[in-house]
Amino acid sequence: MNPLFRLYSMLSEYQQVFKYSANFEHFCTYVIGLINTPHRGTMTQIYQSTKPKRTYWTLPKFVLRSKWCLDKLTSDLTQQVQKTFSKGVYVYDETKSINAGARQYGVHFFFNNRYNKRNKNQSKFHHGHEFGAIGWVCETPQGTRLFPLAARVMYPGNKEDNSLAVIKHICGNVPPGLIVFDRGYNRRKVFTTILLQGHHLLCRAKSNAAFYHIPLPEKTPKRGRPRRYAGRVHLPYLKYRDIQLENNTYSVADKVVRTKMCPCDVRLVVIRKRPKKSKPYRYFCLFTSDLELPVDELIQHYKNRWKIETAFRDCKQNFGFDTYQLKNRKSLNRHVQLSFVAACLTQLCFIDTTTDETSKTENTMPDVDTVLNTLGIHWYKPKNLTRGLMVAYLQRCLQLQYFSAGYEPIQNSKKNLKTVEDST
Repeated sequence: MNPLFRLYSMLSEYQQVFKYSANFEHFCTYVIGLINTPHRGTMTQIYQSTKPKRTYWTLPKFVLRSKWCLDKLTSDLTQQVQKTFSKGVYVYDETKSINAGARQYGVHFFFNNRYNKRNKNQSKFHHGHEFGAIGWVCETPQGTRLFPLAARVMYPGNKEDNSLAVIKHICGNVPPGLIVFDRGYNRRKVFTTILLQGHHLLCRAKSNAAFYHIPLPEKTPKRGRPRRYAGRVHLPYLKYRDIQLENNTYSVADKVVRTKMCPCDVRLVVIRKRPKKSKPYRYFCLFTSDLELPVDELIQHYKNRWKIETAFRDCKQNFGFDTYQLKNRKSLNRHVQLSFVAACLTQLCFIDTTTDETSKTENTMPDVDTVLNTLGIHWYKPKNLTRGLMVAYLQRCLQLQYFSAGYEPIQNSKKNLKTVEDST
């Protein structure tokens, strides 16, 4: 099966989101343009790379003023991904986009601590936006993949778009499940918001986090409210055991405890490591509100959390995540969401969902060798297809469709060239 044909068939499923056919045509143009644009992905390059029937000025109006629901598009994208891969977990994180537009909505200064020379922190201020995003991590035939689902712009000084409001809005538009957080989200307000929406959380604890034993019921009741926290949990005194995970041995201990960061009981999982026998142990702590989750799956889910960092990088490099030239809050959210739609559909194009054995043999998806031979790459041989190879292959297919020799250009169709015969 041609991935380009599958891309068009998946785009047709979003026709119910848009009330007018013109908006649906602009949606297809925008998504295909984000995939087919090899450079920055500006509005002009998106228009020129697809050759749509509409004029150029209708494309900026589609992002800014057209009437279509962004939350409806997010929910349809989530259903499309989870329909293909039902088993998985959510991953939430924040990313930053450097932009120099002073009049844009939500632009603020933030630190960039990447400038480290000679063990001295040379942090600098940068001018740009900050986004909160969520993705779906699952096991695919090509390995563990992350599908970015939703993103919203954050504005620290605004109550409607601060960090907690964005988390509440994004997590409220996806079906309930397990959400993986980094250790920067160890806040009671965040966990209370997540639990009230029906989700479970999995987070890494900070080095100074405190966990407490669950107090035993008292034989003789006393006056006042019941005791909630017993003695503090000391990590070296826990009972550790060895487990095997991906050909690696881990020394792990788990216990149901309580913490002031979360309003409910949590399962604490501690992994201890010793780099040398002469040095003390190092402890890596994870906790989750899902008390029935096995320990090995819990560790594997947090190991897959790094996939969202690589997804942010690929969306910025290949799908125009941070190449917007927009000033409005509404248009910023729409552009970033359309970038995530392009990233998800690109990965779904190379996944075979047919169940019949006869159709599988006839309509096979291109493998790694086929893609490399088509692109003329002989120096790079990965085990599975990356997002960069998928985008390059789709760009090759789109260029053959739009810019082949058999294509009749629209611009020169109205020109009437007159030939003068030589009478001599």
